[in-house]
Amino acid sequence: MNRKDFNNDQPASVSFIRCVINAVRQRGLFPSVYGMRRAQPEYTSEDVIDQLVYYTRFLTTALSVQQKMMMDTYSSTHQEALEDLLQLFDIDDDRIRDPCIDYWVQLTHGVLHSAQAPQLFPYAPIIEKLRRIVPLQIKCPDNTIAVHSDDDGDAGTTFRFVSESETEVQYKASKHLLENLTQLDANDMETAFREMWMEHTQDSKMPRWLLLSKLCWATSAISDALPNTQFAADCFSQLESIATRTMTPNQHNAIMAYRLYLAGHSVRLLNERPEFLQHILALVCTCVHNQEPYLREMACSTFSLLCNDSKHTLVLADGNGVYALLDQLDSLVNSLEPRQIHGIYGAVATVISASPELYQQQQIPVLMHTPNKILYSLAKQPQPWHQGTWDMLDTIVQINIHVCTELQRGYTCQLQTIGPCLVSLYRELAQTEDNLLLPTKWNIVKEHIKQLTKCYVGFFKGDEGNDSWVATVYPLLEVLALSPPEETDMGDLMGALISSSFVQQLNTTEHRGIFLQAAYHQVFERMYEEIRHDFTSKYAKRSGFFQLVDSFIRHAFGEMMALLKENEFSLLVESILWGIQHPAHEISNKALETCDVFLDRVAELEEEDPQNAMYKMYYTSILRAVLCGVIDHDRRTQFDMQSQLLARLLDLVQQGEVYTQLYQPGTFTSNASYVEECIRQILCEIYPSLPQDQIDMVAQGMVGCCDDIVKFRQDLIDFMADFRSSDEFAQGTEILEAEAWERLTMT
Repeated sequence: MNRKDFNNDQPASVSFIRCVINAVRQRGLFPSVYGMRRAQPEYTSEDVIDQLVYYTRFLTTALSVQQKMMMDTYSSTHQEALEDLLQLFDIDDDRIRDPCIDYWVQLTHGVLHSAQAPQLFPYAPIIEKLRRIVPLQIKCPDNTIAVHSDDDGDAGTTFRFVSESETEVQYKASKHLLENLTQLDANDMETAFREMWMEHTQDSKMPRWLLLSKLCWATSAISDALPNTQFAADCFSQLESIATRTMTPNQHNAIMAYRLYLAGHSVRLLNERPEFLQHILALVCTCVHNQEPYLREMACSTFSLLCNDSKHTLVLADGNGVYALLDQLDSLVNSLEPRQIHGIYGAVATVISASPELYQQQQIPVLMHTPNKILYSLAKQPQPWHQGTWDMLDTIVQINIHVCTELQRGYTCQLQTIGPCLVSLYRELAQTEDNLLLPTKWNIVKEHIKQLTKCYVGFFKGDEGNDSWVATVYPLLEVLALSPPEETDMGDLMGALISSSFVQQLNTTEHRGIFLQAAYHQVFERMYEEIRHDFTSKYAKRSGFFQLVDSFIRHAFGEMMALLKENEFSLLVESILWGIQHPAHEISNKALETCDVFLDRVAELEEEDPQNAMYKMYYTSILRAVLCGVIDHDRRTQFDMQSQLLARLLDLVQQGEVYTQLYQPGTFTSNASYVEECIRQILCEIYPSLPQDQIDMVAQGMVGCCDDIVKFRQDLIDFMADFRSSDEFAQGTEILEAEAWERLTMT
């Protein structure tokens, strides 16, 4: 029975579900839904777990198909299926839990948007049980602490900070489910959580840390979905009550970390109670100096969240909130690692960005006073530099990157302040780089200075004054060109400049031409020579290189045609074609997009002669590259993009939009016949064993139906099916669960 049968014959499909449930029970896999917890140790063999995985897939798929029926009508079969899913969810195996969560999200979403009240949902008791099960099964999110050792609850329990959790996706799915459950009945949700907090934190013994972690993660997921903030405040009180018990310093630190985590995810509570926000900030200032690395990490993470989510509250605090933060800044960072310092400065800059613009100009110099002072002192340091000096310079540059990211256009005054010093220092180091003791450190600094420049120019939209912006950026571009970053070069930066309003801001056509020529001859040509020889060398430069090529075509096509010689412009098109064939799909996708824009720009040319010249020179080469990509089995994930572009190329000819002859005089009667022959030749080269009549039919079909993209794609898929299974090549085919159902129901 397939999905279509389920939709068309629902009574029979319910009977089928009943048969599967009975078959599973009869085989002893699932003797009692209510005895599953007790029976779980019996389900440790891999074969049994595998069969329960198939059973889970069957139930979630079958119930999903029948959800509309379930919204209105009660069935004991559906009731048992849902009860089974509840018990399956208790098995600690992601192959079982993940589809369960996905299904519960779908079900609760359907109940939320149903016409009837949630309380009238026939399976409302299942929803109530979910509220008490999901929180204690939730997975670890990003930027939190986790229990590190097996001695959970002992005095020696150790903890670690998790910045990027392997289970973040699963956490987000559970968070979505908890939010749905809260919206269905916030009062019952709060009651369920209060019961769990009471059960797991009121014992005279120390809490089980893993359970406390899950409670905090789950509470953070629902705190802003509840109608008021009292529950979140009560959770903090309960954590503080745990802290008053006799504990080791290690346990006390852990409780502080949990308080910080919960605070960082209780936005409404912090914004409604400024005094509580100040209390948490004071706790952050204490924890950043703690000896435990995980607690310092947690404090930095919470500080960033507070500044981002409560920046307006902080600005208004006591009428002087920003300056209060600035006064604490030096104390905050003096025990931290460089990457943490970057984040702290960026977080304070986030708060400054919420201030009125006039105040920002007063606050930014205060924020950057110490980094600027250090930069000026480094500029006076004689060579050779040792590692500590290089690290300090890199820290200063990265602080500026984080601050620029948050302040955006407001960062101009800071870059104008440090620009001359930074340019002078860069020039001096570039001139002596052959004699530097630590060239690797210099290369890292160059990358970050380029990143700072790129970050800054990305925020300008064209309404700024010409003089100040160009005067600020241009000196940095000049010194970066003296000694470009070795790993990535300047393609991405120049591409960003051309894509932004920078080129338009240059006050004369002559200046724009000089800049574009410099971008081509000093950056593009150098990078082209470095990477054109093969697909593997200088890989880090390729993304920026194709970004630059795309910017030339997308934003400066006419100017590049006028500025470059024919052979120079041809290198741009050659780069696009080379990119289309690149094995890395992120690069070939970009090249396909650029090629599509290239055809747009050619079509937009008002004069017929240059348009004809473009088609004459490049049409056939583009056709070959795109067609070879379409029929390349390894590029099937790009089929939609490639087939769309191929159909467009053929339609240009079919509609008579290419006026010039693409072929040599006397060889063909029309562009359409020429293109059809090109397709034949390419197919013969790639598939020499194909009969000629089949190749003729395919070539004619491509040209004939290029104006109907659906038919065009299907014909291509049918053609490819001669060499491999069509449903392997086609995209979007429905994946049936027949195999799973067979395994479950076979005798």
